[in-house]
Amino acid sequence: MEETETPDPEYVQGFNEGYLISKHLPDLAGRMPNDLTGERGQGFQQGRLQFLNEKDKERLPAWLKGDRLKNISNQSPPIKGKKKDGPER
Repeated sequence: MEETETPDPEYVQGFNEGYLISKHLPDLAGRMPNDLTGERGQGFQQGRLQFLNEKDKERLPAWLKGDRLKNISNQSPPIKGKKKDGPER
């Protein structure tokens, strides 16, 4: 059985603040110091990084997004020796 650890409420509050400030006020988030200490400061940094990572993923072309192998596994493999349009010759 997996044991899950509940994060400190200060960390969660900092994470949420970092994410939201980065989303709505990116200039302010960019001016914040990178060496914030304490649970709330670490949460803020992680929230900001999370938003930046998600933003970078949105910039990727469609063929690089998501799980590309999932889309391939749903397609049936081609049958060798048979043409789509007519009988085998």
